[in-house]
Amino acid sequence: MHVQHGLDLSSLRSKAQTISVYTRHAPDCSKKHDPHWKRCNCVKYIYLLKDGKIKTISAKTRSWANAEQKAQEIRDSWDPVKQRLKELDDLKARDLKAKELEAMTIEAALDRWVATIRSKHENNATMSKYTTIAKQIKSWSTSKGLSKAQDLSPDNLDEWKCSGGPGRNFLR
Repeated sequence: MHVQHGLDLSSLRSKAQTISVYTRHAPDCSKKHDPHWKRCNCVKYIYLLKDGKIKTISAKTRSWANAEQKAQEIRDSWDPVKQRLKELDDLKARDLKAKELEAMTIEAALDRWVATIRSKHENNATMSKYTTIAKQIKSWSTSKGLSKAQDLSPDNLDEWKCSGGPGRNFLR
């Protein structure tokens, strides 16, 4: 164990992290003796050192810039601050989506649902059935005083089905 000025260098080595790009040259490449040559068309690899363990992985590219981009993604995944910031961004996005859903009306949600189905089905008879069901749900929810999509709980939809639901026309 090397101790210099009260510092244990072996413990520092085990915490070192290194990520670098290098080239594995083809046997006929004129730069085969320089693993850091960037401009040849040989395969690029990424050297990883973390927790005292060494690993090399293919960057699956012949472009140094693309390999560096992949190496940066790995660096970011190892950076606890960047990981925490990503988690916070994900939470913000989830909260924003939840607020959008809270504000969405039943009518808008059903219109979106029918539009999604229309994009997948070209059959007019099928679309007619879904459009009718959407109108029935709108009519039923209005009669129950429900206006927001979040008000349509599984219990509410069960009540709608039990009250005649899709088998009965609510549009008198």
